[in-house]
Amino acid sequence: MKRDYYRCPEKIIILTEFLCIIHILKMLQKQDYCVAAVYSNISVKNQGMCINTFNQNLLLSEDETDVSSDILISILEILDINYICIHAFQLILLSPSWLERDKTQSKTCIYHYRQMNKIMYTYCLMCRDVQIKSNILDWQAMQKSFNKLAMLLQREAGIVQDMIDLDTV
Repeated sequence: MKRDYYRCPEKIIILTEFLCIIHILKMLQKQDYCVAAVYSNISVKNQGMCINTFNQNLLLSEDETDVSSDILISILEILDINYICIHAFQLILLSPSWLERDKTQSKTCIYHYRQMNKIMYTYCLMCRDVQIKSNILDWQAMQKSFNKLAMLLQREAGIVQDMIDLDTV
């Protein structure tokens, strides 16, 4: 939790069922983590406030000093169009049912990271704009094809020995 990622603290989202929220909150608060919980009984305004403070490293309330939530616990589908949690690096699901309900969202927002045990799945969040990732992959493919072409031209000109394997470039 204390790891620095692009000069920001690592933040985690936990999606779970309502009964688990109480136990998770108690456990994490005993370890001095600042936790925000979003659940269906709080108002839409307060749900939005929890998510915005999480995203933007804002203070949870005026009473607290230099504290923003490191962990966001929710039973809601908070990664939809209305609420994009851009500042989280890991999403922990205590069951994969969220993925089954919203397959299109899961494909654009997260990719499988690891499974710690039979009941806890950890996913890494990606930027909602998938175009960024595909552009990077396109650039890498273009760079590789350019390098191959350059090696072929050098080989034809007699500059490079024939022993070079182009697949390793």
